[in-house]
Amino acid sequence: AAGLIYVSKIANPNTSHIENFVYAHIDVLIAEEMFSEAGKTYSAHKKEMITNFKSASFELNQSITIAAKTKHFPDTKACNVVGMIEGSDPELKDEVIILGGHLDGQGYLGELFPGALDNASGIANIMAAAKALAKSEIKPKRSVLFVLFGGEECGLYGSEYYVKNPVFPVEKTVCMVNLDMVGNGTGFYLANGLTFPELYKHFTEVNDNWLHRKMQASMQRKNYGRPRSDASHFENAGYPTFSLYTSGSIKTVYYHHPLDNTDALTPEIMEDAAKLLYLTVLRMANNETLKTK
Repeated sequence: AAGLIYVSKIANPNTSHIENFVYAHIDVLIAEEMFSEAGKTYSAHKKEMITNFKSASFELNQSITIAAKTKHFPDTKACNVVGMIEGSDPELKDEVIILGGHLDGQGYLGELFPGALDNASGIANIMAAAKALAKSEIKPKRSVLFVLFGGEECGLYGSEYYVKNPVFPVEKTVCMVNLDMVGNGTGFYLANGLTFPELYKHFTEVNDNWLHRKMQASMQRKNYGRPRSDASHFENAGYPTFSLYTSGSIKTVYYHHPLDNTDALTPEIMEDAAKLLYLTVLRMANNETLKTK
C-alpha cells in the first residue's frame, strides 16, 4: 500500500512516521463522492463491513488528488510533567495514589490547538485537586502523584514512558485515576469502578454525601485493538486503574474539532469533579486499612 485515507475528522491514526507512506484525512462527503463513481455509497459499504466484520475491498476506477503541506520532526522530544505531595505518615508515604491526564490535543501546528474538553478539562481538574490537597489542613498520609502526560494523541507515549519508568513501583500504588474529557455534563462515569469495589466506594460515598451527582461505573474489560487512553498502559501493567469522565453532555461535544473551546465546557461539573478528586483522594490516602496489590 502506498498510503492510507482516514474518513471524518474523528479518525485519528495515532501512527508513527513511515517514510514514503502517505496518511490523509477526508470528509465523509468526499468519501461518498468517491464511492458514487463506483456505483456504491460510503455509508452502506461501511455498514456492510461492520455487520460482516471483514474487509470488502473494491477498485474505485478513478484517481484523486489530495494536496497537503506536512512536516516531520524526527528529533522532537516531549515530556511528562510530574508533581508530588509527599505523604505525612513515615510508613504510608511509600505508597501512592496517582492522578493523571494528557496535556496534548489535536489541532494545526503553530495555528490552532483548542482542546478545551479534550483535555484541558482533565488537566484543570487535576491541578485544582492538587492545589486543594496542598492547602488542606488535613494532610494525606500516603503520597499523591500528579502526572500530566505528553504525547497521548500521537500514541500514548507519555503514559507508556511512565509505566516503564515509574516514580513508585506498581506494588506500592493504591490506584491510578486517569482524567480525560471531564468538563461537559451533569454526572460522572468511572470506568473500571466495579472491578475495584473497595476503592470505588470512596468515590460513591463522597458523591452521595456532598455532590449528589449521578454516578455510573463499569467493569474493566480486556483491551482489543489499538488502545485509546493513557489508562490502557496502567491497566496492562497491573495497576488498579480508573478513568473518570463526565456523562450526560449538556453541550455539543466537539471531539477533535476546532470548536473544542471553552464554550463547549460546563464549569459547574468541573468544579464538582475537582471536589470529587480532592475528597476521594484524601479519604483513600488516610485510610490505613487500604491495601496495595
